Amino acid sequence: MWDQGQKPVIIRPATIDDAPAIAEAHVRSWQWAYRGQLPDDYLDRMSDTLDRRVEARRAELASLSSDGRWWVAGQADQVVGFAITQPSRDADAPPLTGEVVAIYLLREAAGKGVGRALFARAVADLRERGYRRATLWVLESNERARRFYEAAGWRADGTRKTEERPGALLHEVRYFITL
Repeated sequence: MWDQGQKPVIIRPATIDDAPAIAEAHVRSWQWAYRGQLPDDYLDRMSDTLDRRVEARRAELASLSSDGRWWVAGQADQVVGFAITQPSRDADAPPLTGEVVAIYLLREAAGKGVGRALFARAVADLRERGYRRATLWVLESNERARRFYEAAGWRADGTRKTEERPGALLHEVRYFITL
């Protein structure tokens, strides 16, 4: 638990009941964090997919294997962020490489230490499971997130990829850390 003034933040494993809050946090975090980096139309349309995202999150949380872990940051009975860890999805990953697949925060939680606590829990999870290296992907243009990861000791490894979405191209760079 981390205490931010009067509102303690608790990092815990996600449950199926968290699916609506996770879906909402995902949409809202993209809409504020990626504004100016991805097309406004693309970000605005994400709200239209909320119901579908809730159902997808429920299905994912219901069928989690021991390889995938979802973490939520809760504050005053509200989910303010989430993170996902699992084995690396990259074909070129060395053995014992884990991945922080996602970490997202609501705007009101950003810059207050919540992200650091959530990220630390996600990385600790990978370390506790015996991974020796961890990776993550971040938008190349997301300077705020890149500074956040670099402050935590992560470094870009020079690998880039472009993911095409309807209405947007995501240009990403991979970061890594030795655990």
